[in-house]
Amino acid sequence: MTYLNKYTDERYVLAENACQNLARLAGLKRITDVLLLPDRLREGYRSPIGDLILQPAIDLQQRRFLRAVEETRIDLLLVETGLPRGQAPRFYITVLLPRRGTISQHLGMRLWLGGSGEPHLIPEPENDPAATQSFAVGQWLSEVGTPWADDADRHAGIERANALLLANAWSAPPSGAADPMKEKEARRVG
Repeated sequence: MTYLNKYTDERYVLAENACQNLARLAGLKRITDVLLLPDRLREGYRSPIGDLILQPAIDLQQRRFLRAVEETRIDLLLVETGLPRGQAPRFYITVLLPRRGTISQHLGMRLWLGGSGEPHLIPEPENDPAATQSFAVGQWLSEVGTPWADDADRHAGIERANALLLANAWSAPPSGAADPMKEKEARRVG
C-alpha cells in the first residue's frame, strides 16, 4: 500500500491530469471494463483498438507493474510527476513493452509534440543527449526514429508537451464537483 502525503498527493493529481490530457490527444478512453485487468492496471486510460494502457503513478513499484504487464501482454505507459524546486513540474513516462518473452523498459522518457501536435515519447535530453529511441503515441505505440530536427526543436517540442500536460492542472473543480485533493485527504483521515 502507498501512503500519500501532501507531496505525493500533488504529484499524483498532476500525473492524473497529464494522463487525461494525453489520453484526449491520443484517442484513449477511461478504463471501465476492469474485469480482466490486474488491480495495478485499472486506474487509467486504454486504447479502444490496441493493447495500450496509460496511467498515473507516484511510486514505480517496478515488480508489481512488470508482473501486470507480463500477465496481460499490454503495453503500459506510466506517467510520473517531478517537482524540481523552483521550476515548473516535469512529466516523466516509463514505457513497459512485452516483447519476445521479455519486457522492454524505457525509463524517464519525455513527451514531445511536433509543430502540428503529433505526440512522441523521446529520451530525456538531460540524461542522454545522444539517445534517439522514440515512440509515436496514438492508440498504440510505434517505434520511430528521431522526430526532432535539432536541439532547439527538441526542447521546443518538450515545452509544447509540458504545456499540454499541465493544461487545467490548477483550475478549480466545476461547481458541485469534488476537489480531488480534499477527497484524498478525507479518505486518509477518515
